[in-house]
Amino acid sequence: MKIHWFSPLPPARTDIANYTARLAPHLAAAAEVVFCHDGPEAPVDFPYPVRAIRDLGPTELNQADLNVYHIGNNADFHGAIWTTAQRHPGLVVLHDFAVHEFVCGMLNVHGNRDTPQQSEHYIELMAGLYGDHGYKAALAVNAGRLSPAIAAEQFPLCEAVLDGALAVLTHNPCLQPELSQRLPLVPIHTLPLPYPQATTPVSAQRPDGTPLRIISFGFTGPNRRLLEFIDAWAASPVRARIRLDICGELWAANLVTERLTRHGLAGQAQLHGFVSHQALDNLLDKAHLALNLRYPSMGEASGSQLRIWSRALASAVTDTGWYASLPDASVFKIRPEHEAADIDQLLRRLTATPAQAQAVGEAGARQLAAHAPEHYAQRFLDLCRSGLPSWHTRWLACQMAHRAGALSAEFIAGQAFIPHAIGDLFD
Repeated sequence: MKIHWFSPLPPARTDIANYTARLAPHLAAAAEVVFCHDGPEAPVDFPYPVRAIRDLGPTELNQADLNVYHIGNNADFHGAIWTTAQRHPGLVVLHDFAVHEFVCGMLNVHGNRDTPQQSEHYIELMAGLYGDHGYKAALAVNAGRLSPAIAAEQFPLCEAVLDGALAVLTHNPCLQPELSQRLPLVPIHTLPLPYPQATTPVSAQRPDGTPLRIISFGFTGPNRRLLEFIDAWAASPVRARIRLDICGELWAANLVTERLTRHGLAGQAQLHGFVSHQALDNLLDKAHLALNLRYPSMGEASGSQLRIWSRALASAVTDTGWYASLPDASVFKIRPEHEAADIDQLLRRLTATPAQAQAVGEAGARQLAAHAPEHYAQRFLDLCRSGLPSWHTRWLACQMAHRAGALSAEFIAGQAFIPHAIGDLFD
């Protein structure tokens, strides 16, 4: 089976690139896979067939048995992938249910700075999918009164990026019913997000006593609740007994630094920036707790959470979306409606008895057995081989139905003649 696999590749600073790198050896061992990317840099330590998306012509694209498109909520990483998917249908792996920010990025909608044509397209899209409520929300986003991240809670715009897909794969089983309801004509499948067991030894026992070491890492946007955590930490009576390491890219490092300074916590926190995998593992192994809060959640399964578990580390997650489905013994859940109080309570508990975090981290590590990359790759390929014939048949039937409906509407409106309409069906 020949597959074109469209995804960011290392060194792209997105966990979807890491996800592809983890799967690549298992996919390449069982199928003919060409990895297609849009990065400005050549892939690093990636000894598999690679093509730049800009160099792929229609003939080459059509030579694959299946094109697989990975879509996340960032237009910089996934814009060229989605554009290709619109011209050459395939299986879409949806890494984020809410892709409102991606769509705004593709349309260059940034509130008061977009062109009239882009505003009109965005407004039409929102109104067409979500009616009057979507129309009003689009006006608010265009005017800068509503952020796309907040609008995404009610208007995910996943329908827009999945239009025309042969099938959809999600890593969050909780989303399968909702996606099926929103896209009743598109086959929806689910697999657990893959992540390997740790290849380096994990500390059997983390440091006892104080300070309580907490780590935040990854590609951190406003929904990761870092500022809100800092506020709750500052108000806690145990604030002096806590240290915070912040790794990865921040949406606004100046805001984080300012918030830490305002609360007098700058001396207890360190911003490391983007670090190597080994350096991050070292910091994770020294920590008692990882922050993995997400609100609003974009509906994603979390590669960061699987990495945390791979180090047998406890984590604090927001009790919503995919995270709400995790076993209670494997994470500390923070209720979004009681966020500050729950964070304060958790900090008090763990500074008093750090062993609680150790037990939760070990329970989380046991969850990784269901996420082995080799099992994922095999199940993925089995799904593609068995599903592809029916996916194509269903897609062709839907395209014929849409074309027939459009031509019928034109004819009823007196804008087309019967011979022309019938001929168009077979263009």
